[in-house]
Amino acid sequence: MKERVKRPVLGEGPAVGFLEQDDAGHIYRIMRDTPRHKELKEKAKAFLLSKGYDDIVEEIYAGVEYGTFTYSSPAVVDVAALKDEKIVAIVECGQTPEGKLRTLARHFDEVYHLPYSSEIKKVERVPVEYRWELP
Repeated sequence: MKERVKRPVLGEGPAVGFLEQDDAGHIYRIMRDTPRHKELKEKAKAFLLSKGYDDIVEEIYAGVEYGTFTYSSPAVVDVAALKDEKIVAIVECGQTPEGKLRTLARHFDEVYHLPYSSEIKKVERVPVEYRWELP
């Protein structure tokens, strides 16, 4: 796998000291995982390697937000495969909010979920629902 040099992100806000950035500008979250979650991430990496990807990273910001009208969160994904410095495949491990999986599937072609209790499965793309408000 490709080695990436990361450095802490400097700035203001609650995430300072918990983020790193590589030379290509990708943002990573520094995580303390449980042993079980680490095991799932290793399985996810092996899965992406078996699909022919060789540039695999953990805890990378996917460039999209998910949530509700009152709260949104940056989508930091557990494991991702990069090609030409762009995310081409994502694996979310363990318990993952359904809204996050749906949002990722709208933006990326290959999104997979590896829950604690079962095997990896592809997240199907769900059409966006439009809501019209009356004046």
